[in-house]
Amino acid sequence: MGRAFARRYAGDLGIDEDPSVWSSDQVLIVLLLRGEDLFGNFVLGDAALERAQRLMLRQPDTIRAEDRADRYGNFAAAALAGRWADLLISEHLAAQRLLSAGVPAAQTEIVFSGARCCLEVARFDRIGAHGRVGFVSLRPLDAAHYGSRDRWVDAADRLERDRWLGVQDADYLRLLWWFGGLIANSDMHFTNTGLFLTSRPFSLVPSFDMLPMLYRPNTTGEIVAREFCPPLPTPAVVDHWRRAAAMAEDYWRTVEQTEQISRAFRDMAGGNAEVIRTLRGRF
Repeated sequence: MGRAFARRYAGDLGIDEDPSVWSSDQVLIVLLLRGEDLFGNFVLGDAALERAQRLMLRQPDTIRAEDRADRYGNFAAAALAGRWADLLISEHLAAQRLLSAGVPAAQTEIVFSGARCCLEVARFDRIGAHGRVGFVSLRPLDAAHYGSRDRWVDAADRLERDRWLGVQDADYLRLLWWFGGLIANSDMHFTNTGLFLTSRPFSLVPSFDMLPMLYRPNTTGEIVAREFCPPLPTPAVVDHWRRAAAMAEDYWRTVEQTEQISRAFRDMAGGNAEVIRTLRGRF
């Protein structure tokens, strides 16, 4: 979605379509000129604030539940090409598995729109039509105070030690790191988790973008075979790993049994469940 946003406005703003190469000045320009409805509750600059205020005066552009099958297909056609249906359903199932284990995760729902599969994700940085909740991703917080950008599980230790996170939320972050690795999430960077900006210690935001990204199509939409190499625990972290591994094995079995997912992906999920089952017997 971030890349789609960049492609949409790159021409008007005179910047690159790839947001990963934006300079600090270009990021600032985007926030000033198109930052009225981004994540969290910050709006930068008077012009963006005025647009945000005008949005609040309008009737929200809501979509009735019975209209989603039509509208979501249009949204999908305007977004990305490639065979992502298996991954979208897998993301929904991962959120459901986390919630069932008592781990905060975004509320998701799968909606089929004609031949397309769409994933609806409820924003956790909004309250009602216009209320906003302060939110910061882990990347700027880490850049400002540590400059590590290593692993979530390492960040959890620092954030708990320095009272950015409480004990329970730090444990959630550790569990998410191991669970993600055990379900082939190869995209757990520091912008895919964050903290609510409340009083310290802050709260970890619900899990989002948790899916087997190892199996994403390449830029041409081609499905590339990739080897599943789940992370292994050291003695110091084996308790978190064991809990995550039990959840991951159950998750892969659920993916294997979900009929809306393609046969090839389900077969792969079954093989991954066997891998996790074998590892659980050894650790």
